Amino acid sequence: FFRALTSLVFVVLMAAVWAWQDDYGDWNEYDHSVSQAVEAALLAKKPKVSIRMNRYTYTLDLKNMKQVNENTRRAHPVKQLVASKPRMPSKEVEQMFDKYYNAGLQEGADKAVDALQGAAFVALCEDLGIDLEDPVVLVLAWKSNAKNSFQISRDEWARAMTALGVDSLKKLKAALQSMRTEITYEEAFKEFYFFVFDFVKDDGTTVLSNDTAVAYWQLLMSLQWPLLTSWCTYVTEVFKKAITRDVWKQLFYFSQLPSLEPAHYDADEGAWPSVMDDFVEWHREQQK
Repeated sequence: FFRALTSLVFVVLMAAVWAWQDDYGDWNEYDHSVSQAVEAALLAKKPKVSIRMNRYTYTLDLKNMKQVNENTRRAHPVKQLVASKPRMPSKEVEQMFDKYYNAGLQEGADKAVDALQGAAFVALCEDLGIDLEDPVVLVLAWKSNAKNSFQISRDEWARAMTALGVDSLKKLKAALQSMRTEITYEEAFKEFYFFVFDFVKDDGTTVLSNDTAVAYWQLLMSLQWPLLTSWCTYVTEVFKKAITRDVWKQLFYFSQLPSLEPAHYDADEGAWPSVMDDFVEWHREQQK
């Protein structure tokens, strides 16, 4: 498993350094090979990685940022001391970024930001032969772990191409179907869906406008949830408010319910946002 993960890094990453905290509060650097394995796991979106150190086996939980000794079950915090900086997997991939970056500049993108913005995505979609509203564009942003709304930086582009095993436009086109397939799996879709909220919201805000949230629900969940049309109608015509991150995330779990019958949904438990309680009551009235 260790070797399989490290082999994913076919691009040399400028040395990331990971460390664990001992009982005295000191941070102890892992060997380079361990740090490399952790970075590979992150690229592959693996939540955990197993390592051997000092004759013991440890699991590094990258979601909760802790190291667990598999024998004693003792846990210690872990963190990244020095961030990795991915390099482009090929000259063609770098030229692709530059081409789309320049397309954005021609349409007024901020030249101070070394990132794909605005018309850059239009040019990218034209080369890929897809529509700008194709969800796979958002999958690409997810793979890049983009930090800013509607932007993919140069380093993030390199990270996405590395994660996808892409070193040319031809290979990126070939990867589109596997990208679409990946988000049909529940766990991958959940992570992707959670990512989309921050990628599509306006910078400096903590909510999505009502119409923006509805548009992306319709884009992402039309095949996932039979009650989507009813939910969007309620949100648009009755709720009418902006959508918080909590409501966005909770809708994923809400959509997994087998039905809205009392056996599956109990408003008295108080586990759901009030908008969902109100929707259930509204929906039941509509069914009478």
